[in-house]
Amino acid sequence: MFGATSSTCLNMFLQPRNGIFQMPDPAGWVQGEWSYHSNLILNKLSKNISSVLISFSEYCHCSCVRDPVLPIFACLTTDNRLVGFFFKLGIEFQCMKYLKGEYQKELFYLTYLGLVPITLCLAFIWMRFGILLYREVRKKWFPSERRGGEEIRDTRLARETEIAHMRELLYPGSISGNMVGLNWFSTLLRCFYKPRKDFKFSTQFISTTLVSALMILQVFMAVLSLMDVMRRVYIEKYKTHGDTSSANFVDVLFGGIEAGLVLSAVISLLMLLHFMKCHREHVLQLYQGQAIYSKDLLLTPAASVGKSLRYSGYQIAYTLLGFGTLTIFLSTVVAALAIVFKSKELLAPELWKHLKETGIAFLPTLALAIFLMLFQLFLTHFVFRYSNYPNITVTIDNRRLFSIMSYFFFFYNIILGLFSGFMRILKGMLLGVIFISRIDRTSLMQGFQAWDKAFVAYLGFVTVLVAHSHPVMLVFCQLLIDRKKDHQPPQDRFMREPRRPRMSQKAVNRWFLAVTLLRNPSFIKYRRQGRHFTASVVTFGSVNFDVPV
Repeated sequence: MFGATSSTCLNMFLQPRNGIFQMPDPAGWVQGEWSYHSNLILNKLSKNISSVLISFSEYCHCSCVRDPVLPIFACLTTDNRLVGFFFKLGIEFQCMKYLKGEYQKELFYLTYLGLVPITLCLAFIWMRFGILLYREVRKKWFPSERRGGEEIRDTRLARETEIAHMRELLYPGSISGNMVGLNWFSTLLRCFYKPRKDFKFSTQFISTTLVSALMILQVFMAVLSLMDVMRRVYIEKYKTHGDTSSANFVDVLFGGIEAGLVLSAVISLLMLLHFMKCHREHVLQLYQGQAIYSKDLLLTPAASVGKSLRYSGYQIAYTLLGFGTLTIFLSTVVAALAIVFKSKELLAPELWKHLKETGIAFLPTLALAIFLMLFQLFLTHFVFRYSNYPNITVTIDNRRLFSIMSYFFFFYNIILGLFSGFMRILKGMLLGVIFISRIDRTSLMQGFQAWDKAFVAYLGFVTVLVAHSHPVMLVFCQLLIDRKKDHQPPQDRFMREPRRPRMSQKAVNRWFLAVTLLRNPSFIKYRRQGRHFTASVVTFGSVNFDVPV
């Protein structure tokens, strides 16, 4: 259901006004009326319930311009779902009536294809409301035959997933999937992702991943439509002035940008799917008490709870940032390759000749570096290694030749070091651009992982998730609940009335006083201070104590 809020998140970045988090205000009255409606609600809270409902209606009507999904979630979480359903229905019709025709001048991709996921999410919410309405009507019109007309809802902490996890722990291999009888789609899916019966993703993780995917789709549609329009405008402009070469260059440039945009969107979605697989492995590791992926970074319980609050926002933000960075990088690469392949049409002959001479001059240095690398590999495997010894010990066959070669390659390895340094920079840039959206993997070196706030937020989220949803803990608590339910009398399982004492409270207090004095005879002399009384000695077996008369 959180996927319906992706349009609001997109508007925060693509349509800013008076600040990045200032939503559009087409009517120009939201800011001025916000404080008025807030004060109106506070003033009417002290009055009857009808006034409160009217105030809340005005508040939601004011809020629907800023976030049209707010009334849906507000009424979905109410206890009185039957009233909330009709109340939300009226608010949504008011919002649709007000917002109709305000944003109709959008491009094709953003108007039709970009609204498909939002429509599906809203349809799911409407179906959920229908189910809740059916349950509430059935509960009101067809009350239960049980005492009090209330449904008895058993407390279930351990679901089928937790029970399957415990069965797998006690009997390893008992729930392993059977490949026999699977269709071609399930067999192909298992090559990339193997579902497990003993694991279920949390609602927060699924919602965050879904919103991230929808944000990628909407940004992709918006940018693609913008590039398409700009491409047509510039090509038509240059063709009007008779500049055919510039028109071809713009065509190739925007074609490369669009190709990089499509490729980056596909890679980003695949990274999200792979992130789900890695998240499952991380949670299962923590179930077993292992934290291999975060062994160098330990969080206190308080820090884990605080950092886990940032996970959803960080994941969505880093997904958008990674998609944008990957789009810029791939668009640049694809556009450069397109220009190279069409060099005769796009580049001047003098510029192409200069680039060709520079490449030819660079070839000897590159060939020397490759030759040195291959020659050192040859010496390593065929000259310095004992052929009779297994490759598990460090051995040198000819130590004198090894020392001579070390001195000989002392200066030549500087060239290899330069190429290796450039390759390290390129690899770091490539991996950083691709994995910047993966907050479960830090891009910082060992010892500086705490500086990666997104990685720390992910660790806090996983730690809190495992602490409150560990299958062993849930199954143990479920066994305790079932044990208590089994020992409870049948007549008290559904409704337990408070028991009343059989005698007055005064008699009970005097009885407790007598028992206390019998067990603690030394307290008798402190009972009535300042009064003189006579006492008689009473003997019960081996116990002697004074009883005041």
